[in-house]
Amino acid sequence: MSAAVPETMSAPRWRVAVTGATGLVGQRLVPALLAAGHRVDRLTRRPPAAGTTDVQWDPQRARLDPRALEGVDAVVHLAGESIAARRWSRSVKERIRRSRVDGTRLLSETLGRLGIRTIGDLGRTPESILERLLGHASAHHLHELANGVDDRDVVPYEAPKSVSHEETFERDLDADEDILRELLDLSGRVATRLREDGYRARTVVLKARLANFQTLTRSRTLPDATDIGADLFRTVSELYRARPGQRRRIRLLGVAGSGLIPAGAEQLAMLHGERWGDVERAVDRIELRFGRGAARPASLIERDRRN
Repeated sequence: MSAAVPETMSAPRWRVAVTGATGLVGQRLVPALLAAGHRVDRLTRRPPAAGTTDVQWDPQRARLDPRALEGVDAVVHLAGESIAARRWSRSVKERIRRSRVDGTRLLSETLGRLGIRTIGDLGRTPESILERLLGHASAHHLHELANGVDDRDVVPYEAPKSVSHEETFERDLDADEDILRELLDLSGRVATRLREDGYRARTVVLKARLANFQTLTRSRTLPDATDIGADLFRTVSELYRARPGQRRRIRLLGVAGSGLIPAGAEQLAMLHGERWGDVERAVDRIELRFGRGAARPASLIERDRRN
C-alpha cells in the first residue's frame, strides 16, 4: 500500500514507513521526504541504531511487529534483490521475484492478522482498527473504497496507444544474427497482438538495453500503417543496423508499434506487402487451432531447438 506524499512544506506532516531505504530509489526518496518535513520510519533487516525510528523486519522469515505500522500514514515498499548486481540467470530471476513477493506478502499479511481476507471483510472492519496498522490516510482511503465510496471520475475504455513486446535474455547477446533473430520473434508477436486487437501501427519503435543498463530507443514512422510482422521486422532491423558505434552486448530487446489506428481505417489492398499479410493471417488461424508456435519462421525453430 502506498499513498501520494505532499510535496510542499505547508502540507500536513506525514509518517511514512519505507522498505529498501538504502537502495537506488530509497537513497533519494528518504532525504526528499525528510526535507519536506515528514517523518520516515525505515524498515531494515539490521537492528535499528539507537535514537532512530528505524524498525527491524525480516521478510524471509515473515517477522514484522504489527505495532511498527501503528500511526503510519503511508508504506512505500522498495526492498528486494538488486536487479543490477549480476546477469539474469534463471536462479537470479527467481531470487529477484521471491525477494519482492516475500516482502509484499509480509506487509499484506499484517492486514490478515485482523482476519481481513476479502473486500467485504475490509469494509466491515471499523476504520479505527485499520488506523492502528495503516495510519489514518491509508485506512480511510481503503475503508471508503471497500464500501463503494470513490469520488474519482470514472474513466471509460481507452484505446491502447501502443502494442509492445520485450525480452530480457539470460545471457547478453552480441552476435548480429542472434539479435536479428530475436527481433524477428518480437516483431511477429507484436503483429499478432495488433491483428488480435484490430489495430495497425504507424510508428515502429526499437528498444535495446545494453549490458551496462544504458537504454537506447529508435523509432520510425511508416508511410502506411501496418499489422504485418514482416513490415515491423524490416523496420526494426534497419534501425538496429543503423545504430552508431561498435558491436555492443545487449541484455534486453523490445519492439513496439505506436500511432495505432483501427484496422478498418485503410483498405487492405493499399497496404504494402499484402501477400505477407495473407500468410501471417493464415498463421493466425493455424495457431488458433493448434496453439501458439504451431507455425513459425525456420530461423526461430532452429533457435528454440538450441535453447
